[in-house]
Amino acid sequence: MARSTRLGPGARPVRADDTLTYVREFAHITLAKVLLARYASDGDKSLLNDASRLLPRLRPAAVAGGRAGIVIEILVPESPGADDRV
Repeated sequence: MARSTRLGPGARPVRADDTLTYVREFAHITLAKVLLARYASDGDKSLLNDASRLLPRLRPAAVAGGRAGIVIEILVPESPGADDRV
């Protein structure tokens, strides 16, 4: 179940199942971090599932665009044991 989240005042809502674009890449990475933080806070597995589906979708465009810093930012939460670090 993909929830809509506003990441700032007046910001357009962002969802884990949105169509991904370069322009909204930062918002989607931020959303993944928010979902993981909420999961760590309340243990709702659906939040973890949303983030787990979103992060791998972001990676191909970042790799293709040569955005190594973004790729690393995406890979860290995907790495083994990431649930323990949230």
